[in-house]
Amino acid sequence: MQIYKLFIKLLIKHKKELYTYIGIFIAIILLMFGQYKQNQTQEYANIECTLVVYDYDESSVSQKLKEYLDENNDLVSIKKDDKEVIQDELYFRNIDCVVRIKEGFEEALMSGNDSVANYLEIEGITGSNV
Repeated sequence: MQIYKLFIKLLIKHKKELYTYIGIFIAIILLMFGQYKQNQTQEYANIECTLVVYDYDESSVSQKLKEYLDENNDLVSIKKDDKEVIQDELYFRNIDCVVRIKEGFEEALMSGNDSVANYLEIEGITGSNV
């Protein structure tokens, strides 16, 4: 009981310092909470990518897919589908992604085939948002 009484006497004697520490602690908590709340209010933002689309199927469905990709992204044309040229463009960040629509895409889509993904080849930068 003596230790408890001594502790209370010390608290009463140093109550100004105690209030100062509590005030600083509450101020830091409020600042951190304000920063957290500001970060939470950010909404989804659509990211516009620079794409190259090679359409080897040349069907109406693949044309519609190209039009859809063009609505929300920047389509760039690179004449030759060369591996080295594509790698250079990706490395220098001139393009973000390459989409290749292979032959047979429309038939696979219309038949309800589960292997439609086999007819789309997507090549991008590793670790990017695309």
